[in-house]
Amino acid sequence: MSNTNVKLIGGWFSPFTLRVKIALNIKSLEYENIEETLYPKSQLLVQSNPVHKKIPVLLHVDKPICESTIIIEYIDEVWNSGHSILPSDAYDRAMARFWAAYFEDKCMLAMAKSIRVDDEEARKPYLEEIEDSLVTIEGELQKWCREGKGYFGGEEIGLVDITFGSLLGMMGMIETMNGRKMIVEEKHPCLVKWADRFASDPNVKGLIPEPEKLLSLMWLGPERIVQKRVEEKSPQNNKRIAQPLASHDLSLCISQALQMKQWKAAATAKKWNSVLNGQAFCSEIVNCVLVFTFILFYFIFF
Repeated sequence: MSNTNVKLIGGWFSPFTLRVKIALNIKSLEYENIEETLYPKSQLLVQSNPVHKKIPVLLHVDKPICESTIIIEYIDEVWNSGHSILPSDAYDRAMARFWAAYFEDKCMLAMAKSIRVDDEEARKPYLEEIEDSLVTIEGELQKWCREGKGYFGGEEIGLVDITFGSLLGMMGMIETMNGRKMIVEEKHPCLVKWADRFASDPNVKGLIPEPEKLLSLMWLGPERIVQKRVEEKSPQNNKRIAQPLASHDLSLCISQALQMKQWKAAATAKKWNSVLNGQAFCSEIVNCVLVFTFILFYFIFF
């Protein structure tokens, strides 16, 4: 039975929501998980986070706390069960916040940009930026490995691990998109071991979304699935249809959008076939005119 005093408004696809779920698991807290569809945004989300209207939002005794890092620190301060997520030492705590910010400002930003770009050539600078970030992260992690620590800053999962670990699903999606691994044994031996250890931890296991599932969502593109309604022309009945993408079942939402995307692709292909056939026909006419002109010119002057 979930604790009705603790509720989490989030989404399975959101790395920010994942961070909060891991923190709640570390503290062994039961909570009500409220899956937010975002398209359109629920009234509960808008009321709970009227400033940004973004997930995640933690409701503790119906009081909303927003922003994933703030929520994690709140959880760590309010509940004493489980180990501390942030270090007790002021300097170590400052360093943990520094590296957590680095992951968001450098690594995550480059990852998000690489996903939005369709052209492989245009994507290269962002992939290089990700690789540079991974080298820096590997160097920091090696310091802790030399001290026999399994995680960033200690032997248990902390703020830095949660922040970077929440990006593993997105990292896997980028690897799938580009057909190559980003975190490899030759360049990042400590990161490879850390990632396996993190993903198999009881507080994390089963929470990181599969790359293929994320890819099926992101393939629609942010501009395409953020629509409140999508209008397309159905080939079956040749009528205009308007279907909302605001289903409580996100998988159904994706399926509907993909189906309409396929209709659009088929219509586009048919259009181009017609254009190409028309061009071929025009080309034949031009050739005939040129031949006729040549024959006429020959008989007149010769």
